[in-house]
Amino acid sequence: MISFEQKKKKVSKKNLPDIVKKLLSQFAEGSIGATDLQYRDEIVERIINICSQNGYQFISDFEWYISTLIVSFLFLFLFFFFLFFFFS
Repeated sequence: MISFEQKKKKVSKKNLPDIVKKLLSQFAEGSIGATDLQYRDEIVERIINICSQNGYQFISDFEWYISTLIVSFLFLFLFFFFLFFFFS
């Protein structure tokens, strides 16, 4: 498995959407718990770090980037809502 730092070094304009897509797909994986919540936070942080490196050098479509951030935060919101609604 490639580490986050190795992935970050291999980012290009061409493969950035695929890397972000793989990170977003990890939201659906895992169980519900505190460590899972931290993991999901890390995924969003990684997406932001990868996309913003070198002054957003690899972002050629900012509409795509903004929609990706919205989807990421929507996933987190729904996850928190699920936790609150079903476990309170």
